[in-house]
Amino acid sequence: MTGSGTELDPYIIYDVTDLQNIQNADDAYYELGNNIDASATRAWNWNAGRGIYEGFTPISSFGGQLDGKLYSVNGLYMNTTSGYTGFVQGITGSAVIQNIYFPDVDITVNTSDLYLRVGAVAGYIEGELASCVYASGTVSVTWAAPQAILNGVGGLIGRSMTGTIRRCWADVDVTFTETRGYTTICAGGLVGYHSNSFPIVDSFARGNVSIYPTYTAIASSAGGIVGRVYEADVIRSYSTGVPYGTGTPGRIGGAVGSTYRSTCTAVYWDKETSGTSYSACGTGKTTAEMKTQSTFSGYDFDTIWGITSNANNGYPYLRCVPYGADFFTFPDLMDDKGRRVKNARVEAYRADTHAYVETQYTDENGSATFTELPKETDIIFHATWGGTTPSEKEQWYYLRFLPISEGGTNASDAPTARDNLGIGTSGLIWELVFGD
Repeated sequence: MTGSGTELDPYIIYDVTDLQNIQNADDAYYELGNNIDASATRAWNWNAGRGIYEGFTPISSFGGQLDGKLYSVNGLYMNTTSGYTGFVQGITGSAVIQNIYFPDVDITVNTSDLYLRVGAVAGYIEGELASCVYASGTVSVTWAAPQAILNGVGGLIGRSMTGTIRRCWADVDVTFTETRGYTTICAGGLVGYHSNSFPIVDSFARGNVSIYPTYTAIASSAGGIVGRVYEADVIRSYSTGVPYGTGTPGRIGGAVGSTYRSTCTAVYWDKETSGTSYSACGTGKTTAEMKTQSTFSGYDFDTIWGITSNANNGYPYLRCVPYGADFFTFPDLMDDKGRRVKNARVEAYRADTHAYVETQYTDENGSATFTELPKETDIIFHATWGGTTPSEKEQWYYLRFLPISEGGTNASDAPTARDNLGIGTSGLIWELVFGD
């Protein structure tokens, strides 16, 4: 780690050990210097009594500034008995976390602590989570609640109290089980319990949410975006995941499980993928409608949101998130006779160094989704399949990542011809926005 931790000279984090060392000065200024492989945390902190590695130790209440610079922390692992769990236990006061990605988190909590607030990024928030924060993976909590008390488990944040959440998203499968029967529970794809806060704005959730309460005198809450919203609002946000709960009739919502003195403005959920036509607030839409720009009234598709069939499975995406970089669906591979090619091998290479990156295979529609593409370089695709001549069994494609500021446009299903891919051959090109 370099730097002095000030606003003008922040600490620069280069590896997962540096990341853990934030706990030594949790009110300083930080930036990520590169993508971080956190998979080593699976073999951190052996607990002989539990017979497991407990992994990364959540940073205590974070009061500083962390700018991820659009880099990612990949594969963060935690298995703990702490009721306050996430990358940080809490985001407090004037603290800000922004421009950082947490793909493939794996968080397990088994606790009887009095307070229970768990999320991939933070257990609770009183500060600001803004401008491009996302997580994917799993969060699983088993709680033996010692008494009735407010709680929350979410894909990104467990409980938001006085904090700001904007331009964030989660694709985290959340499971929340309460075993003692003293209290209701709340879980959401983005936030578990959202109360007395500034609104959740311009955000979305794609993960599934499941709750298993023991206490049933009052229904618990699960929602695709938020489990329960209490005297707070949700604005221009949507969800697609499946909410599920046992013994909780009336509070399992496509977007929001339950509300009190709260409103939803321009909030939508996918009625088909979620399997429910109910939500405490918001408007349910079909999958086709959810992939149509005109559905999303009031959304800023010029500077904040984008929509294209080649990114985020066709649902609206946030322009600050490098779709196409981390997630790109290679569309409609055709042979020289205009037929879709199934089971073609598609290899991705960096355009700058021609280094191999990733291989995927096309489905029955000739499409293949890539999940590990770098955002700092264009990509060359090489597609091969069975055939007797080169024109029948091989094609080259080029994916160009062009920022909006340089004239970038959304990707389309009809890439334009390009004579030279920089590798001495011809092919097709897509241009895809990855940033502001």
